[in-house]
Amino acid sequence: MSSLPQPWTAPCKVVASESSSIMKYQPPFKLRRVTPLINVLTVCTVISACGGGAGSDSGTDRSIAAIAPSGEASGAIAAAPSASEPAQSAASVPEAPASALGSNGAASGPNAQALAAKTLDTNTKIAATPNPAAAATKTAEPIPAINAAAPTAAVTSKLVPATPTPSAAPTATTTAAVAPRIVATGPSQVLPNLPPLIAPPTPAPTPPAPSVVNAVVTSPIKATISPTPAAAANCTAALQSDFVDTISWTYRRLLPADCQAVNVSTPVFVWPQPENRDRNKPWSFVLKKASGEAVLTRSTPIPRIYLHDLPLSAGAYQWQVTFIDSLGKPQSSGWRRFNITPQASGVLLPSGAVVATKAAQKPSPRLIPVGSTYASLGKLASSGEYAAAYMEYNAQAAREFSSAGPSLNKLPRSIQPVNGQYTTASVASIRALQDAASADASALEILAISSNFTGKSAYEQAAIARLLALAAVPTRGDSSEANADQANRIIYVALAKGLDYLGPKLSPVERVTVADALKDRISQVIANINSLDGVPYDSHQLASLHHLVQALMLCSGRSEIPEARAWLETVWELWVTTTGSWAGSDGGYGNGNTYAWYDFSVLPQTLATARLITGVDLSKWEPVKRAGEFFVAFTPANTNLRNSFGDGVETPQMYDAYSFDNFRLYAAMMGQASYEWYWRAKPSNINRSSAISPLHFFILGEGLTKATAAAPTQLVSEFRDAGLVAIHSSATSSNRSSLYFKSSRMGSLNHSHADQNSFNFVSQGRDILISGGYYPYFASPHHLAVTRATRFKNALTFDGGIGQAEPTNDPVKPGNPVFSSDPRGELISSQTLGDWTTVTGDATLAYRGKNPTSQAWSPLLSASVRTVSYNSKAKLLLIYDWATSATARKWELNFNAPTEFTKVGNTIKIVNSPASACIENFGPTGSFTLSSGFPVAPEVSQPTQYQARFNVASASKEFASLTIVREDCNQMPIKVNFSGTAATIQINNTSNSLAFDKKATTITP
Repeated sequence: MSSLPQPWTAPCKVVASESSSIMKYQPPFKLRRVTPLINVLTVCTVISACGGGAGSDSGTDRSIAAIAPSGEASGAIAAAPSASEPAQSAASVPEAPASALGSNGAASGPNAQALAAKTLDTNTKIAATPNPAAAATKTAEPIPAINAAAPTAAVTSKLVPATPTPSAAPTATTTAAVAPRIVATGPSQVLPNLPPLIAPPTPAPTPPAPSVVNAVVTSPIKATISPTPAAAANCTAALQSDFVDTISWTYRRLLPADCQAVNVSTPVFVWPQPENRDRNKPWSFVLKKASGEAVLTRSTPIPRIYLHDLPLSAGAYQWQVTFIDSLGKPQSSGWRRFNITPQASGVLLPSGAVVATKAAQKPSPRLIPVGSTYASLGKLASSGEYAAAYMEYNAQAAREFSSAGPSLNKLPRSIQPVNGQYTTASVASIRALQDAASADASALEILAISSNFTGKSAYEQAAIARLLALAAVPTRGDSSEANADQANRIIYVALAKGLDYLGPKLSPVERVTVADALKDRISQVIANINSLDGVPYDSHQLASLHHLVQALMLCSGRSEIPEARAWLETVWELWVTTTGSWAGSDGGYGNGNTYAWYDFSVLPQTLATARLITGVDLSKWEPVKRAGEFFVAFTPANTNLRNSFGDGVETPQMYDAYSFDNFRLYAAMMGQASYEWYWRAKPSNINRSSAISPLHFFILGEGLTKATAAAPTQLVSEFRDAGLVAIHSSATSSNRSSLYFKSSRMGSLNHSHADQNSFNFVSQGRDILISGGYYPYFASPHHLAVTRATRFKNALTFDGGIGQAEPTNDPVKPGNPVFSSDPRGELISSQTLGDWTTVTGDATLAYRGKNPTSQAWSPLLSASVRTVSYNSKAKLLLIYDWATSATARKWELNFNAPTEFTKVGNTIKIVNSPASACIENFGPTGSFTLSSGFPVAPEVSQPTQYQARFNVASASKEFASLTIVREDCNQMPIKVNFSGTAATIQINNTSNSLAFDKKATTITP
């Protein structure tokens, strides 16, 4: 079978937000040797571009192909770094195809910010002193259902909106025959002056008294959403004025966070690396019980530690760190409090020394479980549910044996960029390098393993030839860490596996040749791996750790690589302390839903390698154990829906691409019923005739008890640390309705967008309101100006589309959002009562602009709070917005859809058959304008998207608004009353009501 077409991906050099670096980008997946049926079913349009990248799958028939722009127009590059922003030439291309090695192509991508923060967050105080403003009075009379076919003159194209016409709420003039649905009443009211809003930091030396809960519940809560990081009822998390909370949040990673509950007895501690620290002086780490009783004091040269040698008993603790600055003065952090939960007693994380020793003691081939042989594993794999995959694996070995042989060493010299500028030829050249490395690595492992499964010694000789060919590739040439880090990781994991599988069959000279190449490639990565101390969200380095752990476990203790054991000690502890960097302990992922899949693809392989070689079982460790919850919540099983947030949301085939191999392997090790159900939800996954990672076959020798598949029942999932919530009408149906909401501390960093307090809505398994824009490649003109912009999200803007993370401190029009975590959001309250689930996010800090000269952030708004309430049974979605500004603003609410909006009066309708929704707004006087297309077209051909914007007629310093989304355009009677900023909604002429006012929500069932 031929591979999918491989259009070139334009390079992606982008000026970063804090300090600049040249962004790396990933090569597309290449579909190889897949049956025609699989080609039809699984060809995807995943955009794996710079700054991140497609993850690795462990089968050679990975069904993802990146779609990249073609033609000279796609060569447009973002502006180069300025003279004041040091550039880094660590550019690379989209991930290579996944191979059976299960090691080549982990999700990766550099952090957009490559240097330590140079200025402190200036937003310590945000004051709001709006002048009195008149509240709009609205009265809504009956309106008929909207005819989907009704024409509307308001629809325009290419973002040339119709002129806004101020109008009141829907009126009775449309018809007199329809029973009243909405009544909005309330006298005109002068808004009072608001007290100043002050954004922390504020010191919290001792646990404060319980705070007032923002979400006011008027009757007992029927069900609550998943656990939040709060450690105890009497612990209220607070930001502090120390170096931890005032450093740019782009470089701030903190574990355990203040008031966090920790479910492991050997907790991980991580804190930021300040720029003014004397690196020759160690950190002082102090741990106490909440009572003040000392537990330990320890010195460490790096800003991270975990207590593998001191398991903690359940209880409350506090911790602090101190460093010596460049002037020789000690600087201490505030005390952070956390709880070790009672259920944490059995979860221990081993030290790097223990892991390295266990790996060194495991005989080769190390991936074969103790007590198993190739013959016994082949017998297990050839029966039952793995039979078809096992047969295909050996059939693929036969095809590799008959192929032309190694391809990487036959490539012409790579065409390198000149002065950081890429061309069509250089991008295609680097892609060819990674594709060839992946193909050779895949063939090496398949031939080596199948030779033992089938007894065909000729396969083994072919595998040795592939191994020696990979070892002969110059380690400091085109595929070096500096020139192509993703190709380098493919090769060094392949060399490590080859040395372990085939070592006894190699001559002493051949073993040294392979080992020397492996050692040199790994040493290049080791030299820079500690950069994560200062740049904790460097995606390339985070991905490298997975590959390093796998490779070093295979060669720790080998006489040919004496350094490997010490390297593994260091790398293991770094991997442990960085696992979950984009998520936290709740399993969420804050760097985009599509990239969650890419990064997840390598995690099961690392877990399986650790278990098989060292016996370390991490299935109860929360960052690992709960990772699957995120996919169950945000990617409906056996569907091809769009993703919700971040780059590549238009890629619909993530479940198909990853569930049958990676998630299946993960589920086998986790032993959780809902995970087992998830990958089985697509019946063809069970006996799929595709070559998958051989780790599936090896793990059979562990004798793990497979969980009995059971469908999940949870309708609401909250991932507080990542700032994401999913609310569903059904836990399992592919035709379910779902609301996805985001208010994240990750801000607009890396693959995240300027979309705090935004939402997406799915009805009956159809996309209704979406995250707008496309992802042709990282930092393409369309990606920078459209895809990342607030006005192309279902979010609040003002004054013509100005939104979050603006690149100037006093914008007069929207700009390209800055790559940074400083303009961020936060989930502040949530509740489920009866059939209503309500979530509130605070995005005040997201609406800031950055002074391009001083690099300081300035507030554009003094408050921006949104509450979403969804009742899937009533088919009603309510969105309450409250915002304030020191300057009068013309407020806007944006809605984005994959199909065209229509409008009758002040109601707009969206249809994506068989689903539909009608949208109405109440609060200030205003009107909807409709548009389609984008001001900057995507660099690849994509379907048109559509926008609707509610424009407030008059500027004001305070904004309070209620938007009602009626699923199926249902006619349920609703009465709306506004009094100042307070909105009360009565449902269906009953006592069921909701009341919103600023940050407070009251639900009366």
